[in-house]
Amino acid sequence: MTDPTLTSSRTLSRWQASGLHLLISVAIAAVALVLVLKVWYPPPLFTAEGGNDLLLILIAVDVVIGPLITLIIFKAGKPGLRFDLVMIALLQACALVYGCYVMFTARPVFIALVIDQFETVRANDLDAADVAQAQHKAFQSLPLTGPVYVAVNLPTDMAMLKALLAETQKSGKTVPHLPKYYVPYAEYQQKSIAQSHPVEALRARDAAMMDQMEKQIAAMGRKVTDVNFLPLQTRRGWGAVVIDAKTGDIVKVLPPPGL
Repeated sequence: MTDPTLTSSRTLSRWQASGLHLLISVAIAAVALVLVLKVWYPPPLFTAEGGNDLLLILIAVDVVIGPLITLIIFKAGKPGLRFDLVMIALLQACALVYGCYVMFTARPVFIALVIDQFETVRANDLDAADVAQAQHKAFQSLPLTGPVYVAVNLPTDMAMLKALLAETQKSGKTVPHLPKYYVPYAEYQQKSIAQSHPVEALRARDAAMMDQMEKQIAAMGRKVTDVNFLPLQTRRGWGAVVIDAKTGDIVKVLPPPGL
């Protein structure tokens, strides 16, 4: 029986085969990009969490190197061509799956308000045993469809505070990495207003962030006085979470200036 791969390959030139391979690779990469950029790392968290470098590697391997190898090795009617093409596709798939796995395990799962600032909490920052101790059922598993806003409810009793301090010192974990202290952000919205800062406070302290914030607020059709902000600690530096000055609702998340 004639190998269908060889039969079809005889009708393709080297450039046509490479182009077809490129189109297929781009389509698969586009699906992965939508998942990463729209679900796991909604804007602006992808750049703020330093995902650019890995994304470039993924694109280089999946979209560039695979079709390039096809261009080099492809020869119409070549014996063993089917095996070569299958191996290239397999290597590409392994690279893509590995890259997506790394992105998935490093994705931000919670954006936690700790007193007067937010902090991104990544999936690989949390231990399964700690997640299971969350008081709220919604936080007993890691979200799959994007990060969830939470607030850290610190103990008010001095003995409990000392116990918490001892726990963090012993484990080396910070409070945002202990989901048993999480409560829904909605419960802390009014407190977040009291802890937030007026946008004008940035003018003398951080001109770059002030400029970015003014542009974003204007683009939303709001006034600077309509909103306040709380700092946001990310892997790439300090951004900001803009909240409604009256309700505490999350209005916008801004990356560190320059990203």
